[in-house]
Amino acid sequence: MTYVDLDPAWANIAKTPGKSDFTSIQQWIHATAIGRQPKNLLPMLVGERQTMPKGLPFQLD
Repeated sequence: MTYVDLDPAWANIAKTPGKSDFTSIQQWIHATAIGRQPKNLLPMLVGERQTMPKGLPFQLD
C-alpha cells in the first residue's frame, strides 16, 4: 500500500503523495484533515485482532 501511494511522487508524476490523483492517499489526507473516514475506503484498524472486521490492519512501531 505504501509503495502504491508513494510511487507517483517518486516517479515525479505528482509533486507530493497528497497531490496524486491516482492513489487513495489523497482521499485519506482530505478525510483525516476533517476527522472523517473516507466513505469508499475500508477503515484502517490498529493492532491485531482474533476476528478481523472489514478493514486494513496496520501497526505503528
